[in-house]
Amino acid sequence: MADTYASLKLTHAAALRAISAGMAKALEIKQPQCITVVDEGGHSIAFVRMDGAKFVSIDSSHNKAVSAAASRAPRSE
Repeated sequence: MADTYASLKLTHAAALRAISAGMAKALEIKQPQCITVVDEGGHSIAFVRMDGAKFVSIDSSHNKAVSAAASRAPRSE
């Protein structure tokens, strides 16, 4: 058995594309959002708080992103 394994890593460019896609959806539904993208360890790669988004949503945005990373499943809420 090998001591290491290859894994895919999200680039900063891909994280910014994810932020852009999230912002586009938020604009479509007319609901400004806090959007966070994290790496597999739950560390922030990209974040945006859209104009009009509630500042109390900053922490919940990060927590949802960490939860998605931990479960290796995307979140869209």
